[in-house]
Amino acid sequence: MAEINISKKQRISDLKKLIKIANGYILEYENIRKSGGQKWINAKAEISIHELKGIIKKIKRDLHPERVDDFCKPYPKTAKQTISQFEENQDRPENKRETEHFNQILGQTSIQFALFNISRFAPKNNIIDDFMWSSDGSISDYIDIASGKKRIKDFEELLPDKIKIVERDVLPFLIKIGIKKDVVKAIKQAAVQSKKNAYLLSNLLLITSSENITRELCLYVYKNQNISISHGDAETHIYNGFNSLEALISKGKWENDYPINLFEAIVYYNDVNEKTINEWKRKHEDSVKAVEKSIEVLKKFTEDLGDVKEPNESQSESIQKYVQQIKDLQDKILHEKDYNEVKINIKVVLNFIIRKYKDDRNSLLHGYFDRLDHRWKNYVNYCALINIYIAYKKYISIYNN
Repeated sequence: MAEINISKKQRISDLKKLIKIANGYILEYENIRKSGGQKWINAKAEISIHELKGIIKKIKRDLHPERVDDFCKPYPKTAKQTISQFEENQDRPENKRETEHFNQILGQTSIQFALFNISRFAPKNNIIDDFMWSSDGSISDYIDIASGKKRIKDFEELLPDKIKIVERDVLPFLIKIGIKKDVVKAIKQAAVQSKKNAYLLSNLLLITSSENITRELCLYVYKNQNISISHGDAETHIYNGFNSLEALISKGKWENDYPINLFEAIVYYNDVNEKTINEWKRKHEDSVKAVEKSIEVLKKFTEDLGDVKEPNESQSESIQKYVQQIKDLQDKILHEKDYNEVKINIKVVLNFIIRKYKDDRNSLLHGYFDRLDHRWKNYVNYCALINIYIAYKKYISIYNN
């Protein structure tokens, strides 16, 4: 939606500020890539630069004088009508002008939404904290974190709620599916220690328990994707076939079996640099471009031939060309069915485990216990356990249908 009656000067200024912020983040990522570092960091830097450049390209297009003019036209007075009133009077000239107005601004950059998208790819959100895999936080929270006004530590106030979810939902589920009693006992003890503010011990218990549950989830998925393999061979593959949990998730051969709406996939996994999700993002981008191009073609058709009632031969040829253009573009547009038939794999679903989150496990292995003795770290570890639980529950529903 357009910012109501915004001036052209303000619109141009707002768009240029967005470009400046995005370019600043790209420069940070380029420096990160030059410095080497872990594989997951370079992978996220690569996908983030790609996404930010795409955002900048779209913003620059909306800086074209004609598009600025369209966006900043006076807001139609008919916007105060109800939908039913508008539909009843849609043939009136003023309502036709409103339809034209909304067609002109459809797809143009929304400043707040674009700022959120840029902030999602800020190195602070995307690599330093790498916590957007959590379902917590609002749009404004992540904009504030990117700008330094807020810290991930501020989310630690949600810790009691996470403990309640684990005690109420996660533990009964783990008991029901037969997770090892020692793991269940460890999670119960982690909750006890959290309530005593003994965050180091709680985090140690949560990290080791979450790894065990993740391997059991991978075993469950692997067995269902390879039904001819015996339980013993599948267990050997999952527990002994890879040097680490990271290698199991990232290098294992996983089928695309996890159904998800494409919009949801893009929101939750936009920062994941993996072949399956990258291919769907490309298809979505092509579809959006085709929709925008269709609007431009229809607008041009209306301007050139909208009032023609009995076209001559030349005009008929022009009409056929416009129709063919629309048909060609329609082939690239994803429809509702396409958006609901997306499938991803466990590598995408559990990607957060093999990124920043695994650094805590490495801290544990190398004896850097002071890094784990924090309330906000405890909150993060409960979030991870809950995410693994959600994935496990979903996979059971997939293979039990």
